[in-house]
Parts: sequence; structure tokens; C-alpha cells
Amino acid sequence: MLKVDMNRKEHKENVVSQGNLEEITTDIAHLINGFYVGLKQSSPAAAEMFRKCLTIMATEDDSVLWKSANNLTVVSFGGNGGMKS
Repeated sequence: MLKVDMNRKEHKENVVSQGNLEEITTDIAHLINGFYVGLKQSSPAAAEMFRKCLTIMATEDDSVLWKSANNLTVVSFGGNGGMKS
């Protein structure tokens, strides 16, 4: 389970997650896929740019993805963090 609440005006983000690492990673993948599919239906070019931007963000060591966010509150991170075998 993944719940994200973002308030851009107040620069606040709250994340609630529950499950093991595999489940949470899958939830994030489904979320990204939902954005991608929605973009692709209205603008294939925007969807391709979204995909390329995410690829760059995921692979660059100094990406914002791998840095601490100043206003991020992680409410819970459930499970033992382990992958299912």
C-alpha cells in the first residue's frame, strides 16, 4: 500500500507505505505506469519525454531521487524491507 500527499504551495510531502520492499516497489511501478499511460493517450511525445526524464533521474547518482527531501515526512515504512524469495 502506498499513499502520497503532496502540497506544492506549502512544499510539504507525506508518504505512508505498507508492505515489504517488493510490494512497495511494485506499487511505485504501477503509479509511474499510470502516469505514463495517461500521458501517452493524450500526448505520445510527452509520454516519451516523461519516460526519458525518469530514466535519467533513476540512473544519475546526483539525482533528486537519491537525495533527502527537506519537507518529506515518511509516516511509516511497513514490513521487514526484505524481498520475497
